[in-house]
Amino acid sequence: MNIIITIVCFLALPSLGFAQSTGIIDTAADSIVEIQNAELRDTQDGNMEADLTFALRSDVKPSMTDLRVMCYIYEQNTDGKIVLTQSKVSSKWTESPFDWKDSNAEKLTLQYQTATRDAARKYAGWIVGIYYQGKLQSSWTTKEVLLAAFPLPKQMTTIATSHKTKTEWDFKPEDYFLGIYGLFQEGEATFKKNDLDNAKGIFEKVISDIATLKERQPEWQPQVVDYRLKSAKQYLSEIKNKK
Repeated sequence: MNIIITIVCFLALPSLGFAQSTGIIDTAADSIVEIQNAELRDTQDGNMEADLTFALRSDVKPSMTDLRVMCYIYEQNTDGKIVLTQSKVSSKWTESPFDWKDSNAEKLTLQYQTATRDAARKYAGWIVGIYYQGKLQSSWTTKEVLLAAFPLPKQMTTIATSHKTKTEWDFKPEDYFLGIYGLFQEGEATFKKNDLDNAKGIFEKVISDIATLKERQPEWQPQVVDYRLKSAKQYLSEIKNKK
């Protein structure tokens, strides 16, 4: 089983005055895994790629189900605000599966498909974090001021999935959407494996969860929520056409 990679888009902040940067890595003293190296480069087809090396810092080989990589790519819109991208972003491990069986380091490439970016937006920077059992282990950013403005949570919030009423738990739309996006990515991976029945069920759950989010927080990031809803419906349509 491979580690979950989540690429998110839902925040905004006033312009921070970005410049190019070689990047900054920060690792917790008690972490068992770290981002050992990160390199950013342009590809021949005009996209941007980040090559990251994750390395163990102890003899413990963590279970893949206990690890999660979070990737945030930011852009500056026409209002001067820094927002998370809606462009296509893909990920690929250099060697699969990600399991540390052959060495204490594993490499991941993240591709930011700049051709899909709104022409009115400008690239602003990256933040990537790796979590173990919900605790932040190590982070990388292309600009320190970006991470200061959008700090990664030290502990990931558990996404509530039970059917509780609104008054029974603190409904946080940003956390709920994070769960939706993680589920969406699981659906994409399942679809690519041509496991259409399971992919169909996952995307139906994504649509159901989005309906819950829109019902409880109709004013929260409607463009981002509607974009994800449209994408899930497009996958369902493709699945129907393949059957």
